[in-house]
Amino acid sequence: MAFCRCTVLLQTKRLLLRRFTPADANWIWQRWAGDPIATRFVRWNPHPTAADTAALVKSWCFAYEEEPDYYNWAIVLSGTDEPIGSIGLSQPDGRPELGFILGQRWWGKGYAAEAALAVCHFLHTKAGIPVIYARHAAENTACGRALEKAGFSYYHTEDCYSFDHTRLFHCRVMVHKAEDKENYGTGI
Repeated sequence: MAFCRCTVLLQTKRLLLRRFTPADANWIWQRWAGDPIATRFVRWNPHPTAADTAALVKSWCFAYEEEPDYYNWAIVLSGTDEPIGSIGLSQPDGRPELGFILGQRWWGKGYAAEAALAVCHFLHTKAGIPVIYARHAAENTACGRALEKAGFSYYHTEDCYSFDHTRLFHCRVMVHKAEDKENYGTGI
């Protein structure tokens, strides 16, 4: 079986998951990347300026074309073209790890779980990734619930630092396995 090794367009009942474009940079900065509340539980710091976000988005657009196995989606409400969040796969500790963030205005509506379920299904069935991990700060219970609704189950607890090593998080690590058919979500 040939696997798809790139960020492709995905669609759910309410969302469109697409590649970022340079035109998204201002939305990203305004809605989550520049927001200290939205970013308080992620491993990167809020962006001080819109220019910082624009530079990052430019690097993402380059990665779409140049890096095999690069998975990074804008989360967009169907019928619009403005990102409300992002979801992607990285390997910070050598294991495939899903991460997502939404702007505050879109919290508590099930969008994170819906996007995570779609991405995990794609990664398992089209990209050939059998096991996907995710971690969340233990105090961020909303993120934990979103992961559970997307079919993740508890794996273990570990401490992890922000990428700049200025913040320590007590994290719950979750796992989503392709072989576990019941892991295709419950509450979406």
